[in-house]
Amino acid sequence: MLHHSVLCVDDEPNVLVLRRTLLANAGYKVHVAEDGETGLEIFRNESVDLVVLGYKMPKMLGDEVAREMRRLRQSVPLLLVTAFHDLPTACMA
Repeated sequence: MLHHSVLCVDDEPNVLVLRRTLLANAGYKVHVAEDGETGLEIFRNESVDLVVLGYKMPKMLGDEVAREMRRLRQSVPLLLVTAFHDLPTACMA
């Protein structure tokens, strides 16, 4: 049985717990990171099929992390999510 792997990167612990639980219950192997630097380290060392990134995080914003991940491996889909509800921030993310 093939198990797809998802990397979730977010600085909100409750968000990570929720995503990990939902994805694991759906049969995915889940990696989590609480900041972009840790997320990049995992991305470099693990085979992942999808990355779900928070936007506003300490050390590195989600779009910075996404650009570096895209440079390293273009084939992995990246989903950048934000809780910001204003249009300029959402469009920038």
